[in-house]
Amino acid sequence: MKSWFERVAEIEREDILMFINSCFTCTGQKEFYSDAEGQKVSLNFLHDYILGNYRLLYARTLAAGINHFNIGQIIIKLLATGKDTPPEHKEEEGQLIAQALRKLPTQRAWKVLAQLQTQRINNRRSRAIARDYLQQRQDLSFDAVKYRLKLKAITVHNHLSLEEELGTFLFTPQQPKRYQNELFENFRQAHFTAEAIYKLSTQAKLFVYF
Repeated sequence: MKSWFERVAEIEREDILMFINSCFTCTGQKEFYSDAEGQKVSLNFLHDYILGNYRLLYARTLAAGINHFNIGQIIIKLLATGKDTPPEHKEEEGQLIAQALRKLPTQRAWKVLAQLQTQRINNRRSRAIARDYLQQRQDLSFDAVKYRLKLKAITVHNHLSLEEELGTFLFTPQQPKRYQNELFENFRQAHFTAEAIYKLSTQAKLFVYF
């Protein structure tokens, strides 16, 4: 007969296995066996249960190769409850979050950061994660054109400072008579000339290709 400690350990393994399996298969979208809303409710409950009972393992799930939807959910929930992180795990948890965010497809990463603003998650670690993500982007100018509204909201929410011309483009785009940044200038001129629209679309295709 199993001891109490053995039974507890077995339950823990079953909980974690069920959660990881769900993070591989569930996407929060409508599937042939369940509607989207029902799946989101049950999956959200499972996330909260594992977060509350096995926080370190919950964070380490970010490195387990799970799908993008659940990576985003874990990042948001960890940042929302940062005060509950044991001091000895803060550094590891922060590194897992930052690395997972960098590996997400660009549009998903911006969506995660935008959700922090929507859910009013604003603490020192969430601001640092957003700041570091922006600093590590290879071409923030392109992001500013493609994800302008999200980047603008994220910048305001996290009180981030931006390079002067980038800040001008986000908040007062029509103020300058000319931008030094070629992409910004083409975006400005696209309001007036067909040639600039062509240049802008060509640049966008090059970014997508590379």
